[in-house]
Amino acid sequence: MTHEHLLKGHALTLARALWALALGAVAVLALLPVEHLQLPVLSWWDKAQHALAFAALTGSALWLWDGKATQVVAGMIAYGGAIELAQWTVGWRLAEWADFGADTLGVAVAYAALSVAKFLDRAGRDTLHRGQRH
Repeated sequence: MTHEHLLKGHALTLARALWALALGAVAVLALLPVEHLQLPVLSWWDKAQHALAFAALTGSALWLWDGKATQVVAGMIAYGGAIELAQWTVGWRLAEWADFGADTLGVAVAYAALSVAKFLDRAGRDTLHRGQRH
């Protein structure tokens, strides 16, 4: 199941640029001083936001760079780690293992969802082809 054929040339370039912009927005939000964020900062909803953001970013990256799942997954996990390291260094944010875990969970959910979708797509095509032969 390749998706790059749906977007070609400038459209694919634009979609990838928008993805990079979203990646940048996540980094900015992650590094804003806490007083600029909606409170409470440390809650289950915070972890859910991490997981949702990373699932969305990873899912779209897997679609935009079809066939590069290993690189996308490794890159997104590294990005989550880099954000936590950056938060640790700025002084006004806290690096948290729980945030990194939520980021990684989001990456895993996106990868699993894409894997299931690809499996179902292949199974559906196999069923269709078997039905056409009879």
